[in-house]
Amino acid sequence: MKREIEPLIILRSPINGRGCFAAVPIPARRKIGEFVGEKISAREARARVARGGKISICEINQRWSIDASRTRQPTAFINHSCTPNS
Repeated sequence: MKREIEPLIILRSPINGRGCFAAVPIPARRKIGEFVGEKISAREARARVARGGKISICEINQRWSIDASRTRQPTAFINHSCTPNS
């Protein structure tokens, strides 16, 4: 019986308290999860960013964004990294 290993884990991060890290090597261009959250307008996204605090918003297009700030999904903690963990 083959056991699936989750590719993402949430750990303490010196940058923002918690962060998403690769638990196993992930090949380039591999889909690793779905960014899930509340669909909000671009205007509302800008307002939430302006209020500050910890946010997790992904822009879909010029009109819509997804706010994953209130979810517990690992993808809510993904951020860009110029030096990804290996």
